Amino acid sequence: MFLFAAAPPLCHRARSARSTHKLRLVANKPDIDVARVAKLARLNLTEEETKLFQAQLGRVLEYAEKLREPDTSQVEAAAHAVPILNVFREDEPRPGFTAEEALSNAPRQANGLFIVTKVVE
Repeated sequence: MFLFAAAPPLCHRARSARSTHKLRLVANKPDIDVARVAKLARLNLTEEETKLFQAQLGRVLEYAEKLREPDTSQVEAAAHAVPILNVFREDEPRPGFTAEEALSNAPRQANGLFIVTKVVE
C-alpha cells in the first residue's frame, strides 16, 4: 500500500528557496497519526479511542488500496456509470391557481394574502 503524505512545512525563509509542499511516498503503513490529528482538532480522545480510530483508519486505507487493484486501463473515463439524458419536459406556460383558489384552504387570510406566524424577531 502506498500513501502520499505532505512533507513537514519549511520555515518562511527556506520556503522561498524550495517548493512549498513536496509529496513523499510512504509505503506499507498508514502514516496518519490519529492522536496528532485529534490534538489539532482539539478532540480529547482516550488512549482506547485513539487505538480504535487508528485501527479503523488502517482498515479504511486498506480498503481504499483495494480499489486500485482492478485493471481499469481499458475502461473509458466517465462522470457517470450510465448515460444521463435530459428528462425534463419543455418549459411551457400553463394555467395555474387563481388567488381565490390558492387561498381557499389557508387557515388565515386577509386582503388576498396568507397570514402566517411571525418567525423572526
